[in-house]
Amino acid sequence: MLRCSLLLLLLLTAFPSSTRAQPGDNLRVRLQGITESQLRPGYVLCGSAADGPPCNTTREFDAKLTIMEHKSIICGGYTGVLHLSALVEEVTLVRLIKSLDKKTGKVTNEGKAPKFVKSGDNCIARFRVDSGSICAEKYTDFSALGRFMLRDEGKTIAVGLILKTDKDFAKNKGAAAAAGGGGGKGKGRK
Repeated sequence: MLRCSLLLLLLLTAFPSSTRAQPGDNLRVRLQGITESQLRPGYVLCGSAADGPPCNTTREFDAKLTIMEHKSIICGGYTGVLHLSALVEEVTLVRLIKSLDKKTGKVTNEGKAPKFVKSGDNCIARFRVDSGSICAEKYTDFSALGRFMLRDEGKTIAVGLILKTDKDFAKNKGAAAAAGGGGGKGKGRK
């Protein structure tokens, strides 16, 4: 991941009269402040902070996953190739969180994480990006950066929707710390 300030010199869209691009548009741009060799597929160009918050970056995320086809079971520690928009990165399935009913999408075995999933199963799982951070959003916030395919050995084995990112984990930790009352002698403390 590369974070730097750039100057947009030229913007070419499919419509010559356009002077503005929207999220998800494919563009040709000429930029000052970066060389072509520094760019990689999957990089996301964002406006300045004055235009609103930049694209979210994350190292870990929770996703609703539908296993389409895989020759064996999938469990924590499994590695695959994530395809999210133009981005292609290796990810590790850290752990399975919940099983979901195939027809209703509701949680099965409440409070108990599955040990494995297989073809045809639906689940919620946590993934970690092996190479660092990627630009990704919750599917409900921005669908184009919130849906992905998981591939292995040239085959699509699963499709998924991102439910939570690092930003959501930080919010949850902050809320848990605030609810904890902060600092008195609690059970098990010395």
